[in-house]
Formats: sequence, C-alpha cells, structure tokens
Amino acid sequence: MNSTKSLTAIFNRFPLECNLSLKSIRCNILPPLLSVWLVVCNVSIADNFFMDKQYIRKVGKRIKFLREEKGLSQEELACDANVSRSTISMIETAQNDITLSKIKRIATALGLEPYELLKF
Repeated sequence: MNSTKSLTAIFNRFPLECNLSLKSIRCNILPPLLSVWLVVCNVSIADNFFMDKQYIRKVGKRIKFLREEKGLSQEELACDANVSRSTISMIETAQNDITLSKIKRIATALGLEPYELLKF
C-alpha cells in the first residue's frame, strides 16, 4: 500500500519525464517493479489515448472525399501511398491518428500538397 502511494506520487510529479529518461530511471533510481509500471504507462500514452477525435474525423473525411473525387479505391490509394488498405480505412473512419509521414505519402499519392489534406 505504501509503495503504491509512493509510485503515484512520483508519477504525478514527473509524468512527462518518464519517456525521456526511462533507462536512467530504471537503472539508477527506481525499483524494478516501478520501472515495469512506467513501461506499461508509456504504452497506454502512445496508444492514441489523447488524440483529438473530432479533428481526426475531419481529416479522415477530407482524405476520403479527395480519394473518391480522384476515383480511387482504398486499395489503390494504399498501394500508391505505400501504406496498408486497413491504414487508409482506419484513418478515414477516425480509428487511428495519422503521422506526418503518412500525410505526406497520401498527399503525394493523391497528387496534392500535404497542407491540402488539412483544408476543411
């Protein structure tokens, strides 16, 4: 019980530093149980926990509109952009956040500049 309170206090005090110094924290300062907890915590943060669903939905709708306007299927766009068809589907339905590199590849495949995907 006491170690749980300590763990919570440490994480609440330094939530943004976990990612940057995990290796040094694990080796020098914190007990092994705590470093395992921090790894799990980092996974949940990286798993689109804080993504802006409304904005992602707008981007997905814009990509779908432009894809359909060009007469491309999800499979054809995926092939041209060098991503999987399921990635295109998840982006268009706002199930997945999109990286800048994928924005660039999708824009190029559609014959557009990346900023044009974000004009809505």
